[in-house]
Amino acid sequence: DISLVTKDAQLTDGSVLIINSPQRDLSTDEVAKLKDFISKGGKLMILSDIVEGNLPNFKAVLAYVGVSVENQPIIEGNAQNSADRKSTRLNSS
Repeated sequence: DISLVTKDAQLTDGSVLIINSPQRDLSTDEVAKLKDFISKGGKLMILSDIVEGNLPNFKAVLAYVGVSVENQPIIEGNAQNSADRKSTRLNSS
């Protein structure tokens, strides 16, 4: 667990920050730092699994970059796009 607001966590312009399956919501200070980082050309890579609970500050950062999260099934209807050549359905709840 790393805090983005400590002086040890330095985000430089043009860097890539990887957020891997957040387990807690971001603080308002972290949101401000991320938005500033993004506005200066910083990049985010967000990897997420099913997350329990509501993360409003994390969702605010996603919205800032034009991404939204929905609790909906993901369906790949074209078997040619699946490794096992079968349709795949993922449920998030």
